[in-house]
Amino acid sequence: MNNLLPQHRKNLIHTEYVSRLFLIMAVFIIVASLFGALSLVPSYIFSSTKLSTAEAQYKGLDKGQADKIGEEIRAILDETKNKALLLKQQIVSSKILISVQKIVSVKRGDVSIVGIDISPLVEANRKVSVRGMATSREALVRFSKDLGTVKEFKSVEVPISNFEKSSEIPFVINFSILYE
Repeated sequence: MNNLLPQHRKNLIHTEYVSRLFLIMAVFIIVASLFGALSLVPSYIFSSTKLSTAEAQYKGLDKGQADKIGEEIRAILDETKNKALLLKQQIVSSKILISVQKIVSVKRGDVSIVGIDISPLVEANRKVSVRGMATSREALVRFSKDLGTVKEFKSVEVPISNFEKSSEIPFVINFSILYE
């Protein structure tokens, strides 16, 4: 049986199919990574409480008992503390992943993101720089306003130098992420 569709229409249908397939794969990967990150939370809470309980018990021992059992308990405490810190770092990285997903979800087709820089300094208030290219000034203004509407993003700053050109505008937007 002959296919009566023109070649450009066939190509368009094929392109739509491939883009939908990649979109579904991306959504699946994001959901799986979020589920994996969230599954670490109970382990982190358990390790943190175990660490605090062990430290409280260690402080409650008198000096003579502490010297006897001290080295063994210190080794166990250090190991537990290291494990709790590792889990805490993984939870922080999952928060960063969620923030990047929010930045990408705000982006429209007339703005392309080249890079996202997140400062590792302060856990509760991270500085973020988003670099990219906008097709027009209006697209850049709309993107910066959309970033400002996200609850966790504070102090969205767009330098005035970003508006020198009227089209194909390279930009850098700076803001802070506040974690609760």
